[in-house]
Parts: sequence; C-alpha cells; structure tokens
Amino acid sequence: MSAPGFYPDPTNCTRYLYCDAEMLSYEQSCVANNVYNQTSASCFLKRRSTDCFQVDCKNSRNKDKWFVYTPSPQLYFLCSANGAIMFKCPRENDVFDLELKRCEFACREAGRFAHPNPAMYYECAYISSS
Repeated sequence: MSAPGFYPDPTNCTRYLYCDAEMLSYEQSCVANNVYNQTSASCFLKRRSTDCFQVDCKNSRNKDKWFVYTPSPQLYFLCSANGAIMFKCPRENDVFDLELKRCEFACREAGRFAHPNPAMYYECAYISSS
C-alpha cells in the first residue's frame, strides 16, 4: 500500500490489514460471523452473501489478473503467485478502470472537483432518472 491506514484483504472478507507510517502491515481478523467494511474501517455482522467481497487468487483463472475491490472502487489488486497485491488510486475521486489499467476520475456526487491541471476542474451534475 502507498499510505498508512486500514485495508481489506481481497481474498478473505473476514480479514483486513493495518499499515503503519513505516509501511509495515499487521493482519487483523473480524470476530465470528463478521466481515470487514472498508468505508467504516470496521467489522460488521454479515447478513447477506453480498456483504462479503473476496476473490480466490489461488484459482488459476485469476492468476495475473487485475480486479477492482468492488465495495471501494478506489482500491484495486492483482492476483499473483504470492496472493493479492493491493493498490489505491492516488486521488480521492479516482476509481480503477480495468480496461485502461489505470485510475480515472469518476463522478460520485454533484459538484466541482479538482483536476490534476490546476487550470481545470471536473464538473459533476446530478441527473434525475424520473
């Protein structure tokens, strides 16, 4: 990881990692019947199968394949022979684009957002579906 904080284990939804300022990681586990939630950086009771996002990196079909950590698309990972290698997009409003294999800006709410070029910005509008 590129910054201190809590991160999910994309191969096991009941585990997560804490990376300290020296970038040393410490594996943590949720208590029984709980899964990790990246948004709140905490564990919660698993109620539905969709509460648990994980990928089997030991499956040969997933080897050397990129994935977006669906609950938090700013996170993405590569399944390698050594397990999952997790990455985080550098800017808060970026998400990983699997086709382009890079982080791209994504509108998640209405407003103006910083662009890498200080003379520009992103404008996100709310569009009603009704």
